[in-house]
Amino acid sequence: MLNDISLFLFATLASTLAGVFVMGGGMLMVLVLPWFVPAMAVVPVHAVTQLASNSSRLVFALNHIYWPATGPYLFGSLVGTALFALFLFNLPLEYIPQLIAVYLLLSLWFGPFARAIRRLESFFLAGFLQTGLGLVVGAPGPIALTMLSRRLENKENIVATASLLMLCGNLFKISTFLWLGFHFSDYWWPLLLAVTGACLGSVLGSLLRRRIAPQAFMLQLKWLLTLMALFTLFNSLLWE
Repeated sequence: MLNDISLFLFATLASTLAGVFVMGGGMLMVLVLPWFVPAMAVVPVHAVTQLASNSSRLVFALNHIYWPATGPYLFGSLVGTALFALFLFNLPLEYIPQLIAVYLLLSLWFGPFARAIRRLESFFLAGFLQTGLGLVVGAPGPIALTMLSRRLENKENIVATASLLMLCGNLFKISTFLWLGFHFSDYWWPLLLAVTGACLGSVLGSLLRRRIAPQAFMLQLKWLLTLMALFTLFNSLLWE
């Protein structure tokens, strides 16, 4: 009973955090899900939980989607899913989170790098990496969100677009695990608890986000991205 309540509360907290800043919730759930489900079920269960979180959050911001990003991102996600699924169990991915963390820090705080990388960045590449890597590590990092935060100024545009992009990535991941033969029905109770908590968190997060001024939102988002990147680097050093 205590485990069930804990999973529900963690899912609610994670989705509330994502409802305010569009990030952090996925990485939090990846960290705590091994306490509640076997290791082989973490990424599939995480994908369903995040699908619930992103889709329920999107309901509150449908009119604010930045559509030019969606086509390239979806195409990149499709290609990334196809390629990474073929080599799902044979990819050397231990250094991927650290590389993404360094990329985030440099793009946020080092002007020359940010200006140079903008010439190479594309939503196709963001979809390819975020969805493809997500098949293995669950939450590879807010790659698309970093790009959106540099291109858009309206927080509702950022929230709505990021939610839609991640929702599509979740669908690709779930489809891949179904194709690989994963039985989601074996975990119906943890999924029910996590999905219910995720939907509640979306409501709470959307209400809280509307109380934050746009300038404060962008500054807080930048610092949250920074903290998540630093946490990833610190965590990797801790476990070496």
